[in-house]
Order: sequence, then C-alpha cells, then structure tokens
Amino acid sequence: MSNTDAQVHSVNNVAVGYRIIHIPTLISAISDNVSCKICHDEITLVETSVQGLASTFKFECSVCVDKRQFYSSPNRNNNVSEINRRIVYAMRCLGQGLTSIQLFCGLMDLPPPVKQTTYALIVNRILSASKLVAKQSMKRAVEDEIKLTSEPEKREISISGDGSWETRGHLSRYGIVSVIGAESGKVIDVKVKSSYCRTCKKWEGPKKGPQYEDWMKKHAPLCTANHQGSAASMECCGLQDIFNRSERKYDVKYVEYLGDGDTKSFKAVHDSMPYGPQVDIQKVECVGHVQKRMGTRLRNLKKKLLGKKLADGKGIGGAGRLTDSVIDKLQVYYGNAIRGNKGNIEDMRKSIWAIWYHEVSTDSEPLHSMCPSGRESWCGYRRAQAGVEKTYRHPHPIPMAVMTEIKPIFKDLVATDLLKGVSTQNPNESFNNKVWSICPKNTNCGYKVVKVAAADAVATFNEGNISRLQVLKHLDVTVEKFAETALRQRDILRVKYAEKWLRESTKEARRIRRRLMLEEHGKNITKEGTTYAAGAF
Repeated sequence: MSNTDAQVHSVNNVAVGYRIIHIPTLISAISDNVSCKICHDEITLVETSVQGLASTFKFECSVCVDKRQFYSSPNRNNNVSEINRRIVYAMRCLGQGLTSIQLFCGLMDLPPPVKQTTYALIVNRILSASKLVAKQSMKRAVEDEIKLTSEPEKREISISGDGSWETRGHLSRYGIVSVIGAESGKVIDVKVKSSYCRTCKKWEGPKKGPQYEDWMKKHAPLCTANHQGSAASMECCGLQDIFNRSERKYDVKYVEYLGDGDTKSFKAVHDSMPYGPQVDIQKVECVGHVQKRMGTRLRNLKKKLLGKKLADGKGIGGAGRLTDSVIDKLQVYYGNAIRGNKGNIEDMRKSIWAIWYHEVSTDSEPLHSMCPSGRESWCGYRRAQAGVEKTYRHPHPIPMAVMTEIKPIFKDLVATDLLKGVSTQNPNESFNNKVWSICPKNTNCGYKVVKVAAADAVATFNEGNISRLQVLKHLDVTVEKFAETALRQRDILRVKYAEKWLRESTKEARRIRRRLMLEEHGKNITKEGTTYAAGAF
C-alpha cells in the first residue's frame, strides 16, 4: 500500500500500543531470523492458546528443551486480558455490543471474541468505571454552576430537565432523566429509570406469600426495576428523585426549573415540595418549545380555514399566501426574536410584532418602525436606510386578509407570562442524542448498557472524549500515546465544528437550505398531487 493509500506515522525507538499482525508472517519471520541463545539453533514460534483476542505464544527450540512463554496482551491479576477489555469498551463507545464484535473479528480474520459470560463481566467493570468518572465529573459541574450564580453562598441554582426513552414511542422499558446547569451547560445529575427486571420475569412461583417475600429480600438489592407505571411517567418520577436527593448529594437546591411543557414534570416536582413549603420552585419556559407554538398555531389555523374564503375572496393557502414555507419562516423569525432579546421582555415583544408588520409592508406603505435599525439589521429596508444597499424593493407581501387572520396568534404569543424567563433546552437535547448514540435506539439494549451509555455520555458531554482515558485507567488498561492523541484530536474537531455551526453565516445558510427544500417540496406536491397518505389508496 502506498503512502497515498494510508496514513503513515513515524514511531520512536520504543514502540507502544497494539498492532494487527498476520500470524503466519510473524512466525515465518521469527523462524528465519531468530536463533536459540543456548544452542544457536533455529527457533519456532508456536501459538499455544487463544482467549478472545489475546493469545499465548511459546518459543520452541528444535535441539534443546528451552521453551519460553509470553502473552500477546497484558493480563493483570489473572483477570480478563487487557485487549479483551479494551475492545468491549471501544465498541460500547461506538454503540455496538458482542454481536458486532463477532462480526468485526470475523471480517478481520481475527479469533472469535470473548464469550457472553466474559462479555457480561467486562460490561460490569465498564459500568463501575464509567459511573465513577461520571460521578466525579458531575460533582465538579455542580461547583462550576454554583460559582456562576449571582449568590453562590446560597447554593441555589437553576437547571433544565428533560427525559428521553431507549426506544421510540412511549412503550420503552428504559428511560433517562437528566438535569443540566443553566449557566455552565454541564450535566449535574442523571437518573436511569427501568420498569423491567429479567430476574423478576423469570420468577415462576406465586407473587405473594412467605416464599416470594424471602426470595424478594435476597433479590431486591440486585433488582433492575426501579419504576412502576407507564414509560411516559418516567420523566416525572425521575425528576422527583433528582430534586429529592440534591441536598443530600450536592448540598444544593434547584430553585428554577426549565422544562419543555410536554409532561407534568414541573407540576410533579413543584407539588412534592422537595425543599419544604418555604422554597417555591419557579418555572422557566423553553424557547425551542415556545417557538414551536407559532408553527403549531399557524398550521392549525390553516386546517381550520381550509376551503373557506377570507376577506379578499381567496383561501388562506396557495401561492403567495400561508404556505408551509411561510409558516416555517414565521416560526424561525419568532424564535430569533426571543433569542435575540433575552432578558428584555419589551424589546422581545417589539421584535415579535416587527415580524407581523414587516410581512405586510409594501413599497407604497412600508411598516418597518419596529424592525431593528442599522447596517446589521435583518430587515433589508432598514439596511437600505443605513446605506448598506442603494435601493430596496419589497418582495410580494403576505396579503392583509391572511395577516389579519394570523394577528390573534401573534397577540397570544407575545404574552408577558409566556416570554418571561424564556431559555433553551438545546443542551438537554444534545445530551440525549449523545446517550442514544452510545446506546442506539434501533438495537435491543439492557439496563446495564443504558447505564453505561448514560455515564459515558455525562463524562464526554461535560469534559470531552479525553475523559475516556480515566475510564481506561480504572479498567486497568494501559493508556499510551495513540489513545491519548486520538481522543484529544476528536475534542479539537468537536470544538471546531461547534464554533462553525454557531456562526450566524452558517445558521443563515441552514435556514436558506431548509426554506428552499420546503419550497421545492411544496412545488412537487402541487404538481404531483397526493401520492402517499396512510390508507388513502
């Protein structure tokens, strides 16, 4: 293979790490180039045993009885070989289990990996190591959050909470609930909920009586079912658990809660009064979910008025009226108005109303007094006034008949109570995505694997991939330069791409691509008619 086909690294005189070596080539090279130290006759390398990806080799001399044995991988304290622990952890970080390891080994012409029983033991060790690293990370995150609050001596902080499930829909056996510091953006606590225990399922006797009670006393410390009820209620119960243990675990109170409004989580936490009646937990709205209300209300209005004539004698939909791309645009503008005026309710409301007036403006009647002025304004008319553009011609406005129907929605969505304290749950969504990338929703994973995913996600979310080096050390795995370099490079690229995605130019490019895609989709639907609908044909 040429240098252009593979990345070539120079190495020091002392080689480290692992290599994949073709065994017949290695045996042939040793036989042709190595001789016995005692009789100077030829040496033969023999593989005497295989344990997963670890092998035991022996040097044999054809003349004397000198035989020396060595292992292909460190085997500390007679436990599972390091290479077997390493590959299980590496594949778990990639969201893959034993079946995938078996396929990988088969395609690479490697020996079969460890058996199911050994694999389960390794997963248990990974879980213990990951939980320890995650626990230390969350403890540091709490202290970081306290330092960023206005009154750190009170040890009262604001958090955002969210739940997510291991399978799509709300029939999952497992779910995770996490809380993230509002200021630091780091995970400070996580709870894995499970409504299933395999051992309990296997119990064949009656579920009452002395025999069952005696069995349950022995089994209770090992039972993996910590939730009773529907999967949908896991978020409420998990957040109650997290709030109830905050003082015992961190000596802090969560006095402000940012939730998405999709569940009764805030009501459940608020009514349980985890800190007593004297501490009133405040609710903060999520900007992403508030933004969605605009799109939902507009789509519902479009359905409601479908087939009806407006004041101008035309329907609400159609070209130049309330199309899907227009709804999407108004929803995005609404969200931007909220995000761009965080902490200032009056400016926020003014910016929202600016959207409505901007969309009805014409060359003969420009209504841009509420649009932001200056060269950086999103309003083309205002930029023209600032001299950025020589002339400005208004595009085709949304008809006043349509905007009149929309106006009550704008009135409802500029309510002070709704916009007060609005923040974002994007960190929660990002954390959930990280968990399920380690434990994919399209695979069948057990309770322990979900807990491994949650713990690993906490550490990497808070501190980057470099935190995995600590897990490797707790697994008694040697950390050499290749592992450290690879993880550091991943963290550098992670920051680089995050900064790129946060640039306003990148965001605008994404909005334009999405708008063009929706417009093209709308044209295709108009041209083709209905080609797919549930049970329609």
